[in-house]
Amino acid sequence: MQEVARRYEDDWQVVDVANGACSTAYAEPFILGVDGPSLARLAEAGLTTPKHRAGIVRSTEAMTSSFTRTRVSISGHGAWEFVDGRSWEAERALLNQLRERYPDRLVLEDHGLGPDDEVCPARASRRRPPAAGTATWPACPPPRRPTVGSSRLTTAR
Repeated sequence: MQEVARRYEDDWQVVDVANGACSTAYAEPFILGVDGPSLARLAEAGLTTPKHRAGIVRSTEAMTSSFTRTRVSISGHGAWEFVDGRSWEAERALLNQLRERYPDRLVLEDHGLGPDDEVCPARASRRRPPAAGTATWPACPPPRRPTVGSSRLTTAR
């Protein structure tokens, strides 16, 4: 990680680095398997929720230590997928802990929009609507006024 930071830390085109160290099939560390059998194999190999959590915490720490100016992004999801269940509350608690520890350095993302998720309508002048059959939608634009208050994740899923 230190070598990557040495090479790219001063490159103005690198605005953040993605923490995918604990990812499996997707670029989102909170999604573990693609199906039940893959989750079972991870459990048989010894993966537990505390081990997975420790990996996310350690990798975030390593990246923020190596990249001293570049932000680190981490992708959340609708619920943290464990080998034996799912929990949005556990994911939210970990993301809030990481945001408190790295308030100006951590960027939270969510690549988990699905066909039934609520999204903002595309602005015709700035964005085109998604093509038929695509699985990507434009995200809501940020508010034009500054937001005030806590940056903690609070809404239930």
